[in-house]
Amino acid sequence: MQVLSILSEPIFIKGGIRIIHFIGLALGLGTATFLDLMIVRFMLRSKIRQSQADAFHFGTRVVTVGLILLWISGLGFLAYYGAFDPEKLANPKIWAKVSIVAVLTVNAVYLHRAVLPLVDQQVSRTLFDGLSLRQRVLMLIGGATSATCWYVPVALGSIPQFNNSLPANQLWALFCALLITTNALAITAFFSIEALMRWRQGRGQEVGASDRPSAA
Repeated sequence: MQVLSILSEPIFIKGGIRIIHFIGLALGLGTATFLDLMIVRFMLRSKIRQSQADAFHFGTRVVTVGLILLWISGLGFLAYYGAFDPEKLANPKIWAKVSIVAVLTVNAVYLHRAVLPLVDQQVSRTLFDGLSLRQRVLMLIGGATSATCWYVPVALGSIPQFNNSLPANQLWALFCALLITTNALAITAFFSIEALMRWRQGRGQEVGASDRPSAA
């Protein structure tokens, strides 16, 4: 009974919620970063093997578990603050983080429904081989949005200067500006790399043609 009494103390309740939060963050952020690196590798002309597609599927399931744990711990924190520390609910940073995780959740649904089928479709091919411009752009947006939505809440939670310093709408505006910037950079970087690789391929063909002996 004494153990139960100790565990029911607010400090232990908050500690338990924090542990769930850290586990969800580790699973989601770590695996999402790994999947983004896999996408970058596929973008650089590496063909997708079936084993890699299977690993991608497994990784997305791990990210989903991490996201579910984040929602459980996030709602747990809101309930804890409401019961034991209600003034914390006035911190705009908390609501900004909740809204960003909501965007992350919507993007995760999009990735499951739109991007994963494309990865399966591209087995034995490079990631963007045969895809339309629209499909390429939407895939890049999904990946850049995922990375941004995972790292921004970490930054908000790690920088105490954001506590009660900016209203939620300004934090949301900063997030949107960062989201637009990262998507624009991802799209620009991809098409720049693709143009460079096409140019190098064309130069290689020209050099090869010039090295061939001319017909007598």
